[in-house]
Amino acid sequence: MLPVAGDELLEALNVRVMGDEEAQLTLVLAHGFGCTQTVWEDVLPTLLNHPIQGGIRTIIFDWPGAASTELTPQPAFYPAFSHILLSILQHLHVSSCIYVGHSMAAMIGCIAALRQPDLFDKLILVGASPRYLNTEAYYGGFEQEELDQLYGAMANDFHGWAAGFARAVVGADADKEAVAKFEAMLSGMQPEVALGMAKSIFQSDHRGVLEDLADKLHNENIDGMKVVVLQTRKDGAVPPAVSDYLKLHLGSKARVEVLQVEGHVPHLSAPHLFTSALLNNILD
Repeated sequence: MLPVAGDELLEALNVRVMGDEEAQLTLVLAHGFGCTQTVWEDVLPTLLNHPIQGGIRTIIFDWPGAASTELTPQPAFYPAFSHILLSILQHLHVSSCIYVGHSMAAMIGCIAALRQPDLFDKLILVGASPRYLNTEAYYGGFEQEELDQLYGAMANDFHGWAAGFARAVVGADADKEAVAKFEAMLSGMQPEVALGMAKSIFQSDHRGVLEDLADKLHNENIDGMKVVVLQTRKDGAVPPAVSDYLKLHLGSKARVEVLQVEGHVPHLSAPHLFTSALLNNILD
């Protein structure tokens, strides 16, 4: 648990609320590992200017550990981050929202939805993975040896690792500016914090969360909640088999949409394509 709450928490996490305060729709954008809230800057103008009836209010913030905040997470931080998310929504008097969670933030949102399902009308999960390690019955995309090599590279030459990781994660068809933006955000993290977070993320297993959420999706009290998985056609961090797994285990209330772009951060590398898909799913 963090030693801050209320206005102090909002300030520490650089929480920003944009759009009409009286808007009928509240959209929460939660960034993934290595990013800050600036990863949404090419998406926000279209969202905020969209002529949706009732208007859109958008909330963005920085997770602890991001380069833009001094707060640092504890090991196995997913449950704590879900509490942070709920605390932000509570303090801002949000009664319902559409939550867009990228990468690690996808499963954080699922955990939060288990705790307080009435707050979430829809979960839009971007580049989501409940587990990155392969097992005999599950393909997450990584062997333990590969992850150990990644941790070693981070520990030995963090900034050199960040440059290579940025190119691999953003995608082969992304422009240099998008890669440079991600590298700058990633390199701005404290190396020891980044390493600790990477280990927590890549060694995590939240498959049970999906099963619990699927059960809740069939509960009459949250019958209206929907889940959308946005997956790029080629993602170096999350293979297509993972989105298939998400669809299978979340059940009939969930659907997968494949974006025709490469990379793990489509809102950075292909903002127009991503924003169009996001709006379609927001308005659906």
